[in-house]
Amino acid sequence: MTNPLTTAQLGRTGLEVTSICAGGSVLGSMPSVFSYTYSEAQAIETVLALLGSGINFLDTSAGYSDGESERRIGLAIAEAGGAAASGSVDVVANYTSFQAIRRQVPDAA
Repeated sequence: MTNPLTTAQLGRTGLEVTSICAGGSVLGSMPSVFSYTYSEAQAIETVLALLGSGINFLDTSAGYSDGESERRIGLAIAEAGGAAASGSVDVVANYTSFQAIRRQVPDAA
């Protein structure tokens, strides 16, 4: 199936990613921080739906519930048969503390 979403190269990485990047923070479930819960089953179902829609660009961070969103994304990709079976899946993982951001941008709240 041809992906109906537009794609672009991600910087100089050579990766072709969809113009839509799905954020993974909600997938980790952080009730003590954001007052919501999101079960593992819901997270896997969401990622499978994203992959099924053609989105191949997922953003996550170890800071999202101590890596739980990353783990759940991995479970969903495995359930889909791995990245090869799902087509190209690019997961961008990052780690930036809010303190580091505040030091870099003095006016940041």
